Amino acid sequence: MRKRAGAIAGGLLILAGCASGPEPYGPAQGRGDTGYAVQQIESDRLRVSYRAGDSSTARDYALRRAAEVTLDKGADWFRVVSAFSDVEGRPGGSTSVSVGGSGGSRGSSLGVGVGIDLGGGGRETVHDLEILIGSGPKPEMENVYDARSVRDSLGKADE
Repeated sequence: MRKRAGAIAGGLLILAGCASGPEPYGPAQGRGDTGYAVQQIESDRLRVSYRAGDSSTARDYALRRAAEVTLDKGADWFRVVSAFSDVEGRPGGSTSVSVGGSGGSRGSSLGVGVGIDLGGGGRETVHDLEILIGSGPKPEMENVYDARSVRDSLGKADE
């Protein structure tokens, strides 16, 4: 019985470990969903947003999307005019798995429980960039990025 309990507990821990990992990159499917959104302000000015589970991912993915949009529009570089991050509460809840067992003079038992917390679901960061795009040689100014270099360096992580 103890071997079976150990095997079940080990299997559940492996399953729980598979649930975490790098956050996928892609467009937000709806308002408030994880992913990117792009809004054209003027022909050469755009707002790029990325919502992610942590601030580092949100920042990197917003820069990556800014680079992709710049290249899609036939431009070579972009300048970050303004940047803003906002940490928000995430709706929903969390899940947990617990395994317990006991032994005594009347035998042993094993229990497996799955808990679902319907309360607050944690935090997400929304990182907004307002960018100006341009073609030709990259200006030697602060906050100007070569779009190909940014795309190549930030796009490799999950390809």
